[in-house]
Amino acid sequence: MDFQHLLTPADLVVVGMLAVAVYTDTRWSKVPNALTFGVMGLALVLGPALAVVQQGWAAAPPALLSAFLGILAAFGPGFLFWRLGGAMRAGDVKLLMAMGAVFGPFEVLRIFVILLVVQIPVGFIQLWRAGRLRSFFRVLKAGVFQQPDGPKPMVVPFAWVIATAYVISEIFPAFLRFWS
Repeated sequence: MDFQHLLTPADLVVVGMLAVAVYTDTRWSKVPNALTFGVMGLALVLGPALAVVQQGWAAAPPALLSAFLGILAAFGPGFLFWRLGGAMRAGDVKLLMAMGAVFGPFEVLRIFVILLVVQIPVGFIQLWRAGRLRSFFRVLKAGVFQQPDGPKPMVVPFAWVIATAYVISEIFPAFLRFWS
């Protein structure tokens, strides 16, 4: 296994962001906006600047476009899961958007799919243990844009799931990667 790719500046930024996010989400059930928007801003500025240093001025627009598309690619499914009765909270969506700004659209979508592979069984187990599995199905039945009657959906820290998906994507770099 080649772990040399873990030492890129992008990976170090994301590992630091995820460490802080997991701590704050577990401790206070909050992922700070300063953290997520800070990393997005950093990626939007330093990504193109690093591309210029490494490849010349022509590399800046594609790097900036990749960061914007990464933010949008993470926002789409993140927003959907936020609207699905709070399956993800807004801070978790912004955390994925920050990862999208750093890694670009393809990699953040791959991490999102890995996230689903991790979270779906874990989520069902958490709901079942809390006796809330029925309320989950009520939320789905009510639809994305309606609030169901009954108890509010269960909220659990989610940053650790995002961090786990990232670690899996790094340990298995070819998993679900259909591009070079």
